[in-house]
Amino acid sequence: MATAAFHQKHPTASGMPPAQSDILAVCTLASLIAQRSAAIVGASVSALWALKAETEQEYIHALSTASPTAVRAQHSKNAQAELSIMHARTVVAFNGSVIERYPHYLEQCQAVINSLAASSAASIDLVPAEESSLLGAAVSLACLGA
Repeated sequence: MATAAFHQKHPTASGMPPAQSDILAVCTLASLIAQRSAAIVGASVSALWALKAETEQEYIHALSTASPTAVRAQHSKNAQAELSIMHARTVVAFNGSVIERYPHYLEQCQAVINSLAASSAASIDLVPAEESSLLGAAVSLACLGA
């Protein structure tokens, strides 16, 4: 049945239906492409998180060197405390039909992120962004009115 549906949508030049091995090859190729894509997405999220952490550390260092001594120490301690809380768990919202509906894609992305974040004490979690296009429009409208 699946072979007939595939052949109807994608007829061959010879007119013969695809062999079972052809269908298996297409499925394998699609699976490998999805795995590669999930690895790229996961690595990108991890890289952006690392860049964020590095920038925050530079900010703390700048605070500690730019302020007068007593104020500098307090600002630096406060900033470090806030950042340590924020680094414990980072939430990244996602939206889109591939990550939401392609079988095991979300799990593959999360697995790559988890493996790359394993060396740090951080937790980076992917969560769905429900109604994100509606929220984006609302934020844009609010910014225009401000």
